[in-house]
Amino acid sequence: MVFKRRRIAWGVAAAAVIALSITGCAGGGGSSSGAPKVIVSPIVANPPSLSPLANESTAYMLRGEFYDTLVRVKTDDLSVVPGLVESWDVSTDGLTYTFHLHQGVMWHDGKPFTSADVKFNLTEAIKQYSPLATTAALITGVDTPDDNTAVVHLSAPAGYFLAGLSNLYISPAHIFQGTDLVNNPAWNTPVGTGPFKFESFDQGTQVTGVKNDNYWDGPVNADRIVNPIIPDSNARTLALTSGQANLLFRDGVDPTQLPTFEADPKYQVVPIAGAPEEQIMMINQRPGRPLSDIRVRQALMHAINRDPIIQRAYFGAANPAPSNIPRAIGWATNQNVDYAKQYPFDLNAAASLLDQAGYPAGPDGTRFTFTIAYDSLQQQVAQSGQLLSSDLSKIGVKVNLVSTDFQSQIARVWGGDHDFDIFLVQTSTEADPSILLATVYQCNPTDIAYGNASGVCDQNVDSLFAQAAVSPDQAQRGQLFQQADAAIADQLYATIPTVVTASPVVAAANVTGIDAFHSTTEWNWAALGVSQ
Repeated sequence: MVFKRRRIAWGVAAAAVIALSITGCAGGGGSSSGAPKVIVSPIVANPPSLSPLANESTAYMLRGEFYDTLVRVKTDDLSVVPGLVESWDVSTDGLTYTFHLHQGVMWHDGKPFTSADVKFNLTEAIKQYSPLATTAALITGVDTPDDNTAVVHLSAPAGYFLAGLSNLYISPAHIFQGTDLVNNPAWNTPVGTGPFKFESFDQGTQVTGVKNDNYWDGPVNADRIVNPIIPDSNARTLALTSGQANLLFRDGVDPTQLPTFEADPKYQVVPIAGAPEEQIMMINQRPGRPLSDIRVRQALMHAINRDPIIQRAYFGAANPAPSNIPRAIGWATNQNVDYAKQYPFDLNAAASLLDQAGYPAGPDGTRFTFTIAYDSLQQQVAQSGQLLSSDLSKIGVKVNLVSTDFQSQIARVWGGDHDFDIFLVQTSTEADPSILLATVYQCNPTDIAYGNASGVCDQNVDSLFAQAAVSPDQAQRGQLFQQADAAIADQLYATIPTVVTASPVVAAANVTGIDAFHSTTEWNWAALGVSQ
């Protein structure tokens, strides 16, 4: 039975590769040498939607191909730079942002991009995208004095407002306004302003786009973009090594193959820069769950051996996470928080804490059972779950590992009976803690998906994040975040990071523009090309 399931997985992958060989180099504007330049970047699952507003990781991978944001975040210093808006002014009270739009920007259907699109996205579309719920709640209105100016009014100052907008890919008002967004046909047939125009979405096979010759932000270096859908990691690696694909990144990379690619001059391996990604443990602290007791949380921390996770799950492309706010966000992280020092790997200390918490080992050595759910699309996380299970078994904790897809993890972690103890997932922290990081710590009484999953609230932590969100002064915000960092570490509250990851790009040697590909945190697809 296992053999048959593996054959099916390889069959799906092979079908994608065959489809790619037939269609991947057809059409599109050719280069000066006559051969089209095609970027072929496999994705790990059939995307349930191609909308940038879909709260789903596969759509997240593709959105920068077809869409743009109002502003961008540079990877070198996490500063905000222009996108679809070329400049902005901020009132002295921090409540009004006047955006001046790039002129001459066109949607892929030939309609002009105007301030009406900005208004629609900041007053309606943004409400669909739950990671920006806090940002959306700040906006009280948008004025459009002319087609090239949008004036945004906030209910309170917010130092993170611009950085938050770097996550909102802009959808066309003339297509979506006044409709049910999710059921609009354009939800799966993108019309954006991005470097590639949507061409086709063959369910279960591939997503394709063609070069936008009128891209507002300069030349697009590739003629086509092809995203074959290849769930099997071995098949994705085979696609790259056989020449059927030329770019793997993020979840598409098989970490076990990194040493091989790094040693082979036929490939480039480049870490993605900018806002860090982390593997995190979202913990269930509801009454009756073992992790509701801080001594059990402390035991968990002492029982985790991060070195095997780094070497065997990430093959060296990760580092231990010292604190809740990553060191890369230097102005906001607390240098005095260091989990490696506070909770060194110590199985004896972990066992003693479980004894103190009233969980003695039974006749077979078992104290209790944990349920660890993990994202099925993230290979590194799946391997980490196995390693974490092994660590916990050494202190008498039996682990029930549960693989979850997008829908089932929402139901298990944020809905129903909250049947989990740890949800293990890899996620981006973004450039400012107020954008996404705060959501996994702030109170979440209505169980909004991908918010705080613990089931409890820490009023002190909540207040610190809330104050930091409305302060316009970065120094003050940094102090508040550092206090929150320390308070979370003191209580081991809600979410605990395990490792900071590098999420490398692996590309064929003839793929150009890799450095510029991650010049911003959301990937610059226009920069990628293929040398002849």
